[in-house]
Amino acid sequence: MHPKCREIISLCEQHGYRYHLLSNGIASEKLIDIVREFKVRHLFLSLDGRPQTYKIIRGVDGYYNVLRVVEELKNETNITLAYTISPWNSREDYLHILEIVRKYNLNLETVIYDDAKVFDTEFVGHKLFYEVSDLMEEGLNRKFVLFYKKWLTGMKIPCLSIRATTLVMPNGDVRLCHGTDIVLGNIYERPLEKILKSKETRKILKIYTKCNKCYAHCHRMFDLSILEKTRCLPKFILKRLWGFEYESLSEGTKNG
Repeated sequence: MHPKCREIISLCEQHGYRYHLLSNGIASEKLIDIVREFKVRHLFLSLDGRPQTYKIIRGVDGYYNVLRVVEELKNETNITLAYTISPWNSREDYLHILEIVRKYNLNLETVIYDDAKVFDTEFVGHKLFYEVSDLMEEGLNRKFVLFYKKWLTGMKIPCLSIRATTLVMPNGDVRLCHGTDIVLGNIYERPLEKILKSKETRKILKIYTKCNKCYAHCHRMFDLSILEKTRCLPKFILKRLWGFEYESLSEGTKNG
């Protein structure tokens, strides 16, 4: 939907960047044309439930636009459906999405609604609105859902993603993350590399690595992947690194 979508993708292609194209699929015809024009390798489509549920959540009747994109491109690119657990959908909606995933042989990424500031949300609060982990395949995404319940009860997960990713807004502001208003600089005033390597940024990163206020998918999946990769280390090192023994927590998720 971005008016300069083609220019942005062209820039990525020109420099050999790997990228994922995220879309709500509403502008289906334009999306299909762009995927075919650039031979986009990874497409993420938001689909949060059945037709009526979709209309309630999105405010438009775009469910069949998303299905059209899936049907047209299922053999041309790698499609992942992104489903968000929220107050406005249900386990039945998740089951419906699972049917679509199996029918078209797609990937599925399960997200949990978060009131991070960058999303400009109106509904505030953290809660697991219904259970789907028993329907999910083993893997990092299932751990993401299972660990959410532990996070709700006070478990602290270090925010490691801010040391490897950043968020650049349309006006050029480089923000620390999705969950704060902290601006590290502006790319129209200083190069991105200088902003990220500045002393001021390093100080902020050191402080906010301990932040545990949000459970945004774009951050926590990264954090959990790092924790997963270090679980083979001795327990005393894990405790020193993360403040808890990740292996024991991981074992506790096997049965939900």
